[in-house]
Amino acid sequence: MPVLIDGVLALLLIGAIVACWVVSKRLSTIREGQDELRKLVDDLNLAMTKAQKSAETIKKASSQASAQIDEEMTKARSMVDELSLMTASANNLADRLERGVETVSKSRQPEPDSELREQKDILDKLRQAR
Repeated sequence: MPVLIDGVLALLLIGAIVACWVVSKRLSTIREGQDELRKLVDDLNLAMTKAQKSAETIKKASSQASAQIDEEMTKARSMVDELSLMTASANNLADRLERGVETVSKSRQPEPDSELREQKDILDKLRQAR
């Protein structure tokens, strides 16, 4: 009987050894997966850091571009106002010249056709220029 008990204990011991070996294999697989997961998380953190720096760079560049555009728009508005004033002054001057030429033409005696034609040409050109 003691041999039978020793045999059963030996079988149980062999079963325990096999079970421990299987558990050990599975634990090593889990450790490998854990190392890969840790590496993946580290890579993800690195990518997130790079993306954040890129976003900050883009934000800074867009802010600078916006400031530059605002400055250029201010200059352009100033130029538009100045050109509008110049155009209005030129129109007023052209109107005065036109009235002056018409007044002189009416007050003078009839002039030769060539002078009259020249004056009409000048008036036409002034009207077209506007």
